[in-house]
Amino acid sequence: MAPHSLWSQLQRRLQQQLAPEEYETWFRPLRARSFGDQKLVLVAPNERFLSTLEESYRPELDRAIAGLNQSGVEILLVLDEADSLGLAPVSAEAPTSA
Repeated sequence: MAPHSLWSQLQRRLQQQLAPEEYETWFRPLRARSFGDQKLVLVAPNERFLSTLEESYRPELDRAIAGLNQSGVEILLVLDEADSLGLAPVSAEAPTSA
């Protein structure tokens, strides 16, 4: 199964389990990176998301994946590599000279 397909199913399950504001705040920004060896890797946009998801929403993630009859699947939350390297988004504008 493709990571995005499993993530889409998981998102639908989470939307049923959570209040709309919680889902939109904490789960909508996540991206599926890969799925292999029974591990779905989801990318969090920053450290705040990562720690909040692990501390406050891990049970919901585990319940949602079990509800999809995917109880053998482990969900791994990782930090976006650009954020972890301290990289800022690149501006498309050319620098101005004074």
